[in-house]
This record gives sequence, C-alpha cells and structure tokens, in this order.
Amino acid sequence: MTRLRKRYRTLKRLLRRSACLSLLGSTALLAMLIGTPAWAPEDPWGLVAQVPTVRAPEVATARMMADFLDRHGVQLPDRQLYAIALSVSEESYQQEIDPRLLLSVILSESGFRTDAVSEKGAIGLMQLLPSTAEDLADQLDLRWGGDARLLDPRTNIALGAFYLKSLMRTFNGDLNLALTAYNKGPAYVQRMQASGVMEVTASNYPSAYAERIVTRLGSRTRRAL
Repeated sequence: MTRLRKRYRTLKRLLRRSACLSLLGSTALLAMLIGTPAWAPEDPWGLVAQVPTVRAPEVATARMMADFLDRHGVQLPDRQLYAIALSVSEESYQQEIDPRLLLSVILSESGFRTDAVSEKGAIGLMQLLPSTAEDLADQLDLRWGGDARLLDPRTNIALGAFYLKSLMRTFNGDLNLALTAYNKGPAYVQRMQASGVMEVTASNYPSAYAERIVTRLGSRTRRAL
C-alpha cells in the first residue's frame, strides 16, 4: 500500500506539470499572436494545483489505474502509466464508457504492452487490425499514418474506445454482445443472432472473453439474445 501511495504521488506531480506546461505554452502563443508580453505566474506549479479541473478526472483515473494494475500484477513505468491513464480518462469521457471497462479490455487484449502484435496482425494496447483501425480513423477524421500509428497509446485507445462504443450501439447497448463482437468480430455475433442459436458459457455469457471482462468489473449486463 505504501508503494502504491508513492506511485500515486509521482503520477500526480506528472499530471500537474503537464497541465502547467500546456498553460504556459498557450499564454506564450497568445502573446505572439497579439503582440503583448506573455504572462507567467511566479509559482506556476502552485497555480495548477489550485485548478480542480486539472486534477479531477485524470488524477482519479491514474489512481484507479495504478490500483487496477497493482491488483493484477502488472508493472509499468510511471510515465507510461500516466500516458495511458490520461488517454483512458479522455476517451472514456468522450465515448461515455466506464474507464474500468477500457482498462479491463486493454488488460485482456495486450496486458498493457503498447507494442503487442497478434498472430492475426492486430496491433497495440487494444489490439486493432490495421484495416479496421484505418476505417475508424476515417470516421473520426483522424489522419491515418499507417500501421505504426497503432503503436501510439493515445491513437490506439481513441480508436479502440470509439470501436467498442460503436459495437455497443450496434447491439442495442448489450455489453456482453459488444465485447464478444470486439473479440470475434461483429459478423460472428450477427450470424449467431440470425441462426437463433447463441453459443454461451456455463455462466450464460455469449463468450468467455465477455465473461472474463465483465466479471472483472464486478458487474454484468445481460439482455435477451
């Protein structure tokens, strides 16, 4: 527990520093545009510490992620943990997805390895196929720079979260079916639905993948198949 608290304090400092640099950069850019001296506070770190919007969701997600990784025995450098936590916080907010869900998917897909590549060619934290990722990037108006973009945690999580949310819409908010489609492809789930025969686990989940992730969250969502 002491180690976890120490790690949390380190992450908190990184978050504040990042926010402060962004603040100072913005004021400098404004000064260049309008030709007036840039304002800089005497104590920038103290100023950022007083801004609740800087500290709230990102710090909360970083703390939750540190605890999540600790419980599952995953070790990450603090800066990498911060970068992933920041992206998870942003994308869970944008897509209205529980950040714990994204963390659980990332754990199952890649074990938090940014350079993970599957036998089928899926890449990165959320294990996206380049062909799928390119289509998702087009829908999000993101510049596609090739397969290597999927090695970037921010891009990978943005595309993966968007894809998971789109699958939830496709399957009428059924998280179990959306997760199964994320793992096996939406065509698989649609074929099972069309046949009227859905393969289920002993606990009545549509796939072991969905069962593993939802059980890890400590909750479950089931609807009629």
